[in-house]
Amino acid sequence: MLYDTPVMLFALHLALLSTPPAPGWQSAGRWEPIAARYPAQVDWALTLTDPLFLNALSHPTSVQARQDAISRATDNLHVDQAWRVKSRLQRLSEVLRRVQTSSANLTLPGLDEAAPPPGLADVFLSAM
Repeated sequence: MLYDTPVMLFALHLALLSTPPAPGWQSAGRWEPIAARYPAQVDWALTLTDPLFLNALSHPTSVQARQDAISRATDNLHVDQAWRVKSRLQRLSEVLRRVQTSSANLTLPGLDEAAPPPGLADVFLSAM
């Protein structure tokens, strides 16, 4: 995966929310370098692109399937980080569910109506 793809950018967002800052950086009041979050970013990207996770996350009728997928993805997070990540994943789940159940084409601002419908990458961007 390329570093600046929408999935990787969304994964970086989740990584920033789900991993605690390094002790030295927090006390100095500076931002931690993004390179330090890369392993967590890759882990989230692998989770977000897993077909089983995506199917459960976008299940059109079962709220329980969506909640279970989110819970499994956030099992190892501390409570302080988990609620933020769960919130973002619930928003993504709702977008994916709406796209899957919608009979109309999804249109995002700036897209030409003659253009092909947006793909999964566009859905990730619209959920952030």
